[in-house]
Parts: sequence; structure tokens; C-alpha cells
Amino acid sequence: MAASPPGSARPSRRLRRLGRLASAVAAGSAQPLGSVLAQRTPIGRASAALLPLPLDADGGGVAAAQLLAVRERRRAAVEAENFRLAAELTDLLRVIEPPGGTARGVTTEDFAPPTLEEQEACFLWNGFVVLRGVFAGEHLARLQAAWRRRQRPIRAEWAGRVAAEWGAGAMRNAEQQRAEAGNRPSPVNPNFVDIPTPELFAGLREQVAAGGGTGCEDAVLLDLVDPPRLTALLRRLLVHDEETALRMFAIQSRTYPPSSHTESELGVRGYIGWHRDFDGPGIGVSAVNPSAVIKCFTYFEDCGHNDGQTTLVPGSNALTFDCRHAFRMQRRGRDVHELAESADAYYHVLPQGAMPGYVQLDVKAGDVALFDTTCWHTASANLGSRDRQNTIIHYHGQELAPTNLNDAIPRNYLESFAAAGLLASAERRQIFGMDVQDALLDADL
Repeated sequence: MAASPPGSARPSRRLRRLGRLASAVAAGSAQPLGSVLAQRTPIGRASAALLPLPLDADGGGVAAAQLLAVRERRRAAVEAENFRLAAELTDLLRVIEPPGGTARGVTTEDFAPPTLEEQEACFLWNGFVVLRGVFAGEHLARLQAAWRRRQRPIRAEWAGRVAAEWGAGAMRNAEQQRAEAGNRPSPVNPNFVDIPTPELFAGLREQVAAGGGTGCEDAVLLDLVDPPRLTALLRRLLVHDEETALRMFAIQSRTYPPSSHTESELGVRGYIGWHRDFDGPGIGVSAVNPSAVIKCFTYFEDCGHNDGQTTLVPGSNALTFDCRHAFRMQRRGRDVHELAESADAYYHVLPQGAMPGYVQLDVKAGDVALFDTTCWHTASANLGSRDRQNTIIHYHGQELAPTNLNDAIPRNYLESFAAAGLLASAERRQIFGMDVQDALLDADL
């Protein structure tokens, strides 16, 4: 999805968040507030005049003269006491001029701190964080087994359809799919396959219908939504007053198989280009404030170099413009292409390896990576020998209201799970939106 300025938050939520950030800064556990305070302000004319920045398509980053121009504009803004613009330009420099000149020398461990306070600070500053070993041991093994039972028939059917509709070695972006499909009805995506959410939990529903309860073998799939280490961090990031509840509103259970293309053909390019998920009013889920949506990836396989890594740009969550408006590709001083303004432009912003300062996450099975959906991100090429298997869950802080019922899992599924004692905890019921139904039933009594 393309991106846009987020809606304003309730004053109480904003003030409480800034108060906590100020306390963290005072305690030395967070970065200065200038960037955080300015990150949601509309981009100013002076800053916008610097864009798009020429970017070398061969991986050379932003030209030295352009970096100097941004630094000079920031110095002038400080001298003129235009601190909002100065903070905005500081955010831009954090992306195009990361420490040491490149973020490629940084490892995933730099974004996987051990304590809750450090994790919150890392997320707010960089736009993402990795939680190591959220699922482990026998718990992880049961989760992998249950997930793969639901995945195997879906993947097999998908592979047959890809072979029939696209042929061997297919890898298309959205525009190519539509152009090549002509008037055919919705062709299968040849790049990845998702387990439909009702299918993911269909086995558990059958087990419950047969009289099973908390001992059902697929009950472990519900643990994906509320592991304690994850929800503790999500509550710090998304829930700031008693009028707000932590909600889950979408689940994607994705298999990203190896590509038959070579590294020289793809570089680091995966099935999608650099983009944000939410960046504008009416984009995505209309009732959700885009700045308050967090995407969480739970991995069922180790995912390292050439395995289709989740790839992000640290600090890009602080920028008020989409990456397709930020850079202009150049090779030997000449533009490679003009920026498109179509709905699919974000698929083709730039060669993935040309983006300055990106980080490819190196994760293990059982790890969880979470990021702000306004953070620039992509999927690197899967040139390995195994599928990347993961579930992606979207969370947000939502005001308690009867209209805000969760629909990621069919309501009749949730009711049957609740009757079987699988939604016993108050936190789980709230994440699924069942607490709203409880309140409505209590009101009728």
C-alpha cells in the first residue's frame, strides 16, 4: 500500500506518550525527542524542495553534493531557529547518511535488545525491533507442526495453479500480473501463497466440534496472537489510556518459496519493492490511525542471507513522505526512470540494493519482528533452498466501542473457541474483540 500523513491522536494519548518519552530521555534510555516530536508534521516547502534526491542505482547511495546540501539546509534552519525543519532534516539524514556511512555493517543484534524498556526505545527510534526466542522448545515444535498441517495442502494446490497459469520460473510484480493476465479472472500470485485465515483455524474448529477443549492439538495456533513478551511491548507502544484496547485486525500466514532466478538476475529484489503499508487518509483500513498500526512477523523457519529476509530502513518511520517521492535513480549522472504516480508505483521505486541504509533481518525460528507500518520495508530475494514461513499479525490500539468488533477470524469460530475454554484470559478476549461482545451481553442482562 502507498503511504500518507496519519490522523491526529487523542490529546491524552499523545501527551502521555510524550511524557513517557521525555522520562526515557531523562533516564538516558532513549534518543533525543526532536525527531519524535517532528515525525508526524507535514513536510515543509524548504525540505520538499530537496526531493527527489539523486540516488545511484548501482548502490552508491546519495551523491556527496546532495548530502552536503541537506546538511547545509539543516545548519541554516538551526541558525534561523526553525527547529521543526531542522528536526525534519535530521530525520532525513538519519536515513540517507546512517552512522559510518552505511547501515550494512550493522547486524540484527543491534535491533534485538533484551529488556522491555530497551525494546520500546529501539522501536520508537528505528521503527522496528526483533524479539528473540518468543517461541522456543516444545512449544515452538507444536506450533510449527500445527501451522504446517494447515499450510501443506494450500501450498500444494497453489504450486499446481502457478505451474498451470504461469509456467516454470514465474516471478511477476503486480503490474506485470495484470498486464499478462489480460481479461482472465484474478490469476494466482506466483510469488507467495497465504493460508486463508478461516483455513488456518478450520482444524481447531473441527477439533472443538468433536468435543475437544484446551488439549486440542491446533489450540497452540491461538498462542500466535498473545505471547506475553510481545503483548507487553505492544501495550507500551499502542495503549496509552483506559479508553483504548489492544486489538488484532488482520492475519496473513505466508509462504514465500525460493525463486528459480539467479542472484545476478534479481540482486536483492524480492517480490515487492520498497513501500509503506499505510500513508494516507482512506488508505488501508479506514478506521485505523496509520501511525498506530504495528505489523508482527512470527517466523517458523530460520531466515538468513538469501532466504527472503524482511528488510527495513531504520528511522524511515520518522519521515513524512513516501520513499517513491524521496529518491530519483541515476546511473552515471542520468535518470534511470521517472517516478510513476500510479497506484502500483511503490513496487518500482528503485532497485532494492540502491536504498541507502537498509537492514536485512537475520532471524531464527520462534523469533518475532515487529515494525511500524509507516517504516519503509520490502522482502529480499529468496535464493535459498527452503520456504520462508511466517505469520504476520497486525495490531493497533482501538477505542472500546461496539462497532469495533474484530473480523480477522470468523465470529462463529471465536464463539466456539470461547465455549471450549480457549479464550479464557481477559487479554486474549480483548485482542480478539470478544470483550466488546461481553459488554453488550452484560448490558442486555
